[in-house]
Amino acid sequence: MPGELPMKSQIRREPTRRNADSRRARTMSVQRTDELSYRYYERAVCNVVDRISTRIAPWTLVEANSKYCARIKVLKTICQALEDGLERQK
Repeated sequence: MPGELPMKSQIRREPTRRNADSRRARTMSVQRTDELSYRYYERAVCNVVDRISTRIAPWTLVEANSKYCARIKVLKTICQALEDGLERQK
């Protein structure tokens, strides 16, 4: 989801947030909700991709934590799809 930190980053930052007195109460209750929501959305995304992706029009999940890495993955995926299409035409 746009604007959200990856779960690893959230876990790494959690001790700092937990130690801030003004945020302690909010952090504890919200953290549980966030963890449950994260797992729910993660499962939902997997279900959607499994149902929609087909051999003719496959879906590829692109991790967007790094714009550079995301662009490389997209380019590699496109190149692979083009190569596979050319192989099928032979």
